Amino acid sequence: MTADLTHVRALLSPEALELADLYAVFDELEVVLRCCERLMVEIERRPQPPEEVQEGDRTRIEGADAPDAPDAPDAPDAGDDNDGVVIEGLWTLALLSYRRAFAPGALPGTGRLTGDDLQAVQPDAAATEWHDLLLRLRAHHAHERLNPREEFAAGAAQEEGGRVVGIAVTSRRQPPVDDVTVRQTGALAYSLRQLVGRRISESEAALLESVSSLSRNELDALAPLDIAPPSAASLN
Repeated sequence: MTADLTHVRALLSPEALELADLYAVFDELEVVLRCCERLMVEIERRPQPPEEVQEGDRTRIEGADAPDAPDAPDAPDAGDDNDGVVIEGLWTLALLSYRRAFAPGALPGTGRLTGDDLQAVQPDAAATEWHDLLLRLRAHHAHERLNPREEFAAGAAQEEGGRVVGIAVTSRRQPPVDDVTVRQTGALAYSLRQLVGRRISESEAALLESVSSLSRNELDALAPLDIAPPSAASLN
C-alpha cells in the first residue's frame, strides 16, 4: 500500500473478523518458530551433567541425626540455572502460542486452525500424534499447581534399627526439552504458518473487493481505528 493513509475504518463483518484472526494466528506461529530457533541455541549451550550423577532423582534429608545425603549432585551454578530458566521460558511460550493458534476464533469457523488444517499440511498419523502431545504438554506447563520441572515428595528417614532420624524430601526432575522435540515442533509450526500466510492473502483480496464498493457516506459511518502508536503518556 503506497497511498497516504488519512483514516482507517473498523470493519466488523465476519470476513473482517476472520482476517484479524488469521493475522493473530500467523503471529502465534511466528512466535513458536522464533522460540524454537532460540531453543536450539540454548540447548546446544546447555551443560551436560557428569555421567556419575543420575539425572532426575535427588534426595535431601533434614534432621538432627540425619546423615549427609549420599551421592547428591552439586547445586548448579548461576549460569547453569539461568540456562534452564531460559529454556523453560522459551519452551513454555512456544507451547502457549501453539495452543492459541488452535483456540476458538472471534466467530465460529473463522480464522483459527483446526484438525483439518493439520491434516492438510501434514496428512499423516505422526503429525496428529505430535500435535496432541504438544497440547498435553501445554496443559502441563500451564497448570496452576503442578510443577512441570520436578515432582517432590516428603517422607520419614529411618536408620537401620528403624528409628526416625529425619525428614527425607525426594524429587524427580522431568526430562528437559531436547533438540528433536524442538525441531519437530518448529517443522509443524512452519507448515501451518505457510498455510495461514496463503489464507491471509486470499482473505485480504476478498475483503478489499467487498469494501471497495462502499460509498463515502457508508465508510464515514464506520468507527475509526487509531493507526498512531500509543504515546508514552497513555501507557502510564
